[in-house]
Amino acid sequence: MRTRDMQCYVVLTIQSWRRGRPLVPAAADELAQEERQRLHAFDVTTIDAGKRHGLASWVRYHPRMVGSSSFLLSEYLTLFLERIGEQASLYQSMDGQELLPYQCAMSREDWDRVQDNFHRAYRLQKAAYRHARGGVAAPGVHEIREPRFCAEEQNVASDHRLCSSDARLKTVVRNTFIEVEEELPTSACKRNRTFSPFRDCWVSAA
Repeated sequence: MRTRDMQCYVVLTIQSWRRGRPLVPAAADELAQEERQRLHAFDVTTIDAGKRHGLASWVRYHPRMVGSSSFLLSEYLTLFLERIGEQASLYQSMDGQELLPYQCAMSREDWDRVQDNFHRAYRLQKAAYRHARGGVAAPGVHEIREPRFCAEEQNVASDHRLCSSDARLKTVVRNTFIEVEEELPTSACKRNRTFSPFRDCWVSAA
């Protein structure tokens, strides 16, 4: 089932953006001085390497560009693709479960169609990011085999806190004797990570 599912859909993740949010190609209105001031705008970064592709100017992505208040990879990549002339449907949930904000899903058919153009443009994004932020690290987007869900992460964190509390060594002095409550075995704190398969190759929209 898992092999068939991954032939239908791809899960993407973004990494290496400790120096700030990733960039998107600048739109014409964002290049206007008055618009930049209205948006409390992000500095425009220009790179010569992008001129031949019409991607010389870049701005830092902000969720409010898409009417949102927090970063979601599906929203960021939707805007990025639109600005390089591509259309695709990206999803922030799978099989009714919310993906972590830095992951999203899309049909493999869409990904196969846009990925060459996307990777070409994203290499320019990396160059612009390094130029603007310094250093050698830059945000990168790539496929992963296993999705990670918000609910699972919350459950793991809750179990970890519970196990940490229960595993503390407890002593009780009764008269002249000391009673010791044994530490829980390590295996009791382990949680098997399971992932819900895509049912019939269907992804629910966020």
